[in-house]
Amino acid sequence: MNLHGARRRTYNVDLVVRPDSRNLTALQQLLAELGLKSRESIELRTLASQRERRRLLRSKNLTAIAFRDPRDALREVDVVVAPPLDAGELVQRAVARRCEGISVRVVALADLMLMKRVSGRHGDAGDVARLERVRQRSKRRRKSAPGE
Repeated sequence: MNLHGARRRTYNVDLVVRPDSRNLTALQQLLAELGLKSRESIELRTLASQRERRRLLRSKNLTAIAFRDPRDALREVDVVVAPPLDAGELVQRAVARRCEGISVRVVALADLMLMKRVSGRHGDAGDVARLERVRQRSKRRRKSAPGE
């Protein structure tokens, strides 16, 4: 949200990765190195199986696994395990944004809006409205840019 220009107070980061064993194992190792722990007793690499992701979605309504720093509640990463769109396509359409001088890839605005529309989480409707305003501003800027 914030990297798209829709300001919102948040302390966590949502990650979507291609669900293959190598990516998921590397991510779990990185999160552990950062001191982040999950309350779920699930190894991320097991989510390489589409059958397992579907089972967790059906049985636990598990759409993301939260990793938190036990010493600092404001350090949290949610690994999205059941995005409404194919993770590979989300990664492919991701756009580069600058964050504190570092280029990071973030989900495309249209994909983020769709993910929030279908999430069913409290507060996401307001997020969609803020993101729509960002989209409209961006359209107006493109139309008023010289030479267009």
